[in-house]
Amino acid sequence: MPQVDISQGSTYRLTFKAYLSSDHVTPATGKTLAVTVNKNHTGFANPSVGAASATETPGSSYGWYYFDLTAIDTGTAGPLIARATAIGVDDSEVVLQVVPGVQGVRSVNVAYVAGVPAAIAEGSAQAVSSTSITLDLPTNDKRTANNLTNWEVEVVSATTGSGQRAYISAYNAATQLATVTWPTATPSLPVTYNLRAPVTVNRNLDKTGTILGTAAITAGSFAVGAVTPGAFAAGAMDSNAFAQSAADKVWGTVTRALTDKTGYSLAAGAISNGTFTAGAISNTTLANGTLSTATFAPGAITNGLFATGAVDGNALAQSAADKVWNSASRSVTDKAGFGLATGAISSGTFTAGAINNTSLASGALSAATFAPGSITTGVFAPGAIDSTILAQSAADKVWGSASRSLTATDKTGYSLAATGLDAIPLTPPTGSPVLFREALVMLYRRFFKKVVTTRAAITTYADDGTTIITTQALDETQTNGQA
Repeated sequence: MPQVDISQGSTYRLTFKAYLSSDHVTPATGKTLAVTVNKNHTGFANPSVGAASATETPGSSYGWYYFDLTAIDTGTAGPLIARATAIGVDDSEVVLQVVPGVQGVRSVNVAYVAGVPAAIAEGSAQAVSSTSITLDLPTNDKRTANNLTNWEVEVVSATTGSGQRAYISAYNAATQLATVTWPTATPSLPVTYNLRAPVTVNRNLDKTGTILGTAAITAGSFAVGAVTPGAFAAGAMDSNAFAQSAADKVWGTVTRALTDKTGYSLAAGAISNGTFTAGAISNTTLANGTLSTATFAPGAITNGLFATGAVDGNALAQSAADKVWNSASRSVTDKAGFGLATGAISSGTFTAGAINNTSLASGALSAATFAPGSITTGVFAPGAIDSTILAQSAADKVWGSASRSLTATDKTGYSLAATGLDAIPLTPPTGSPVLFREALVMLYRRFFKKVVTTRAAITTYADDGTTIITTQALDETQTNGQA
């Protein structure tokens, strides 16, 4: 198979001829040929651009395809095998020999270069090291006295290391010592070699004023991760690297420079509760008046934008709070005209004991504080307000009227209900009455319950008829003793 030499690290366009596998002679057109490469027998893999296919020659292709190798693909010295494969198509292969080269120089096989036979003499090396080879040119060979720098030495045969080529970076004509860098391994004697003369190709390395064509650099020009912050030295690109006109191409418009952001806005959701860490914005972060009601559109800031506790009483200075709450006629201490929404205060608003008789100044709450019906039994949790919560003066505010208070001595205007006495129980005492109720009950029992009178005593009984409640002594003069 023919072998083509290419310089290490160069770009190269591969050419493939594809035939149908059904007869092996009909050109395969309109196929997708997958390309893989093998660098110096390290195994077939995708090229540097990733999984890729060869491009069919435009027009009537007759089965011809091409694929462009990058400098990464040709970066390894040694044989480079490229394969193009597809179902129903015979495999197509190209073999290249990647050799180390010097910019502007490319080696070729020629019969004569400047009258010197370039590749006809084969010699045997006198000595070989890891960095050199000592040639054995005949004394009448014109090359013996020539400077062979930039020539190529090819190892034709060797115990190890045959088939490789190396450029001569320095040459001593007197000793025929050629300094080289072996691409694979140091050849071991005996070594036979060929010499190849260089052909110089002049190239214009000054590209001043030259510009790349449209789409010359695309996303596919670089492998993933090829350009990173580490690819550039510190300070390699700064504001001085680009002229204003170049920056305008990126950021500018006809009427705007980079210092004018009029008309620019953040996309919806650009700032969320995850944008800032806790404490990132505080009362010292923004200058007084930086944010106002005109800064944000209605509804732009909601409680979902801030993490729990992100904004508290310490987050805003008094002056900052003034900007939020003030109006033309009100300051933070004047809430005239402000009111709570319906249901703003409920049983869950305050924890048990949060409001007690020391929480509010005397007279802070009055009948005028709340609209009729705004406070009901459902507003407070069970036991939220008890007798210890309200001082006497506070209770007076709640229960008092023009002519009544809660004082025990003034019940003018109150009267006992018709069934009020029915609430007094008829349960008898267990002995002599002590309370008025007991005395009244025992008077009832004296005439309507069991009572036994003898010459010596009067005895009253409980409802069971056997248990004695009281006994009064009785003498002959019918004088009752104390029960």
